[in-house]
Amino acid sequence: PWISRPAVITGLVFGALMVIFTEPPGLIAFEGLFLDPPWGRWPLTIPSTLWGLTLNVAICLLAALFTRSGAERQRRERLHDVFRRADPSARASALTTAKWSLTLIWIFLALGPGAILGNTFFSKPIFVEGDAKLGVPSLWVWQLSAWFAGVFLTWWIAYRGRLGVLGVAPIDRIDLGPPVDPIGRRAAPPWLALFIARLTGR
Repeated sequence: PWISRPAVITGLVFGALMVIFTEPPGLIAFEGLFLDPPWGRWPLTIPSTLWGLTLNVAICLLAALFTRSGAERQRRERLHDVFRRADPSARASALTTAKWSLTLIWIFLALGPGAILGNTFFSKPIFVEGDAKLGVPSLWVWQLSAWFAGVFLTWWIAYRGRLGVLGVAPIDRIDLGPPVDPIGRRAAPPWLALFIARLTGR
């Protein structure tokens, strides 16, 4: 609840810029506007998506330190309290550790550096002499297996891990209300007011 909306938006903007400026279109635009970037494409051979995600999280957490208080904080805490009361069992430490561990292992093997094992894992098994005749590249089999494992992991986290299931305890309806402006008056979001004005103007 201490991560504010401005922090999330700021992190998204900086993360997207990082992705752009570590890919050819962004490098070309950077060279045309400023100077030759010293990092080139994919610095340290790390993909632009990981650079963008890292900067996104770092900027988001940094901005949250300066914007964590305010009226919006109270609204977020009330919403978090409702879900904590709905299913306290979902906060069990052992289950939480298992969910994080399995998710990180899957990311490493399916999306991260561990995916390189799939280049020869099925075509040249390390425990069997000779090559296997698959008819398709070994990496395809690896990624397809990772996809099925990801589907199972998502199901387990959502249902057995109870991240996608509400508890049996009834949830009291809370009125978070519309956003509050700095003066203290309740105000409708600007995009909603503009949308209604367009509909009523026809």
